[in-house]
Amino acid sequence: EPHHTLAVRHASDVVALVAFLLSGLIVGALVSSVREERSRAERRATEALFLNRTTERFISREPIDRTLAGLAEALLGFFGLVSCDISTSVGVGRAGTEDPGPVAGQTLSIPLVTPSGSFGALTVVRATSEDPLTPPELGLLHTLAAQTALAIERAALDGEVRATRIESEAN
Repeated sequence: EPHHTLAVRHASDVVALVAFLLSGLIVGALVSSVREERSRAERRATEALFLNRTTERFISREPIDRTLAGLAEALLGFFGLVSCDISTSVGVGRAGTEDPGPVAGQTLSIPLVTPSGSFGALTVVRATSEDPLTPPELGLLHTLAAQTALAIERAALDGEVRATRIESEAN
């Protein structure tokens, strides 16, 4: 008989061939979905670690300017940004080139808002040579903006408490 051909002489061989083909397709689809889930899990773990480090930075008692500068620098590296600017009423955090000038790219400005008011904006710029920000990345940026707003509000309230304490001690 000729070898290495697809000539099938018996009906049972056709059934076996179709069964092998189907099992190969099913296994391939399962392996693909497992790889995608693994990739998502790794991305979520990385994001959770980044959020954890950011939260630790916010609850530390270092000055808000230094905290915002550290956050801007961390965002620059984590998202592959050209520049990051956190402008607030109580401090400023910037990272990137000193004078980026007119940078072509995706610019996103997220307001830093809490229920008690607005505290500024988080503005990020990603170069056009990079892929655009994905929905999970945008969600993470919005979460970080909300945390930043809460940290700024806490710093402002801490300042008010200190001022009130000093005033009451003076009286």
